[in-house]
Amino acid sequence: MAIKLDESDQITVIGLGNMGSALADRLLATGHELTVWNRTESKCDALADAGANVAGTPAEAMSMSNTIMICVLNHEAVQSILSSDGVAEELNGRTVIQLTALEPDQSIEQGKWMRKHHVNYLDGGILAFPADIRDGVAKIAYSGLRDVFDNVRPKLESFGPNSVFIGEQVGMAPLASMLVYARYYGMTFACMHTAALAAAAGIPARKFLDLTGGEKAWQFIGRTMDDYVTMTEKRDYSTNEATLDIDASGYDFFVRLSRELGVDPSFHEMIESVISTAIEQGRGNQAIPAIFEVLIDH
Repeated sequence: MAIKLDESDQITVIGLGNMGSALADRLLATGHELTVWNRTESKCDALADAGANVAGTPAEAMSMSNTIMICVLNHEAVQSILSSDGVAEELNGRTVIQLTALEPDQSIEQGKWMRKHHVNYLDGGILAFPADIRDGVAKIAYSGLRDVFDNVRPKLESFGPNSVFIGEQVGMAPLASMLVYARYYGMTFACMHTAALAAAAGIPARKFLDLTGGEKAWQFIGRTMDDYVTMTEKRDYSTNEATLDIDASGYDFFVRLSRELGVDPSFHEMIESVISTAIEQGRGNQAIPAIFEVLIDH
């Protein structure tokens, strides 16, 4: 299928949750002609005030641009949108950049649907917080046809100069990004577990952080372990970013992947168990350092 060169500033964003809103804000801030659609229309109001076009249906939103970004809650939400009236017809010949947090098999399924309907398809894995997107310092991994990536790269670099093309096999970017997050969960768990041990032994968490090298040794994508230790000091884990409920929704993937690859899953089962306990304690709307409370009270 020939790739249509998209040199326009037009782009459509489908989905205005925390991450989708950040993507839309950044695109507007970098001078793009933006169209948005969200199931809850009131979430479009601030963007409309800032100059975005608001579509009444997914099909209308997709008709407004040759490049469409989708960033919604999950695979089921994507499926619902793609099955909406007129969507398949409007997408024919356009480019879809899938930034919903999909599992690799789900993105591969999406890629098959896109090919069937003559859609240029990239999938992606966001390695950033919404604030990093808005500040233009995000790192995002992409996979799909290289020509498609090169065509839309100027738009993608609105979010930061760190776009990483993983390869042409659909599903590679979601998998690579999920593995980075698996590493992050391990780092975070190790930090919180050792901080809990230090606290139990009477060593202040701040002093322990200094011994481990401070924030430079623990930095991760727009956030540092210094921030996490501050949360434990204040016993305040409130957040406007990723919550334990969000973390839990995808964490079972790491357990299943370990089993599928014949790797001992006990490490990830342990982390999943602690996250589940924190949620059972009513901490689902808090940030991941809230696991400190589970560990220290064990």
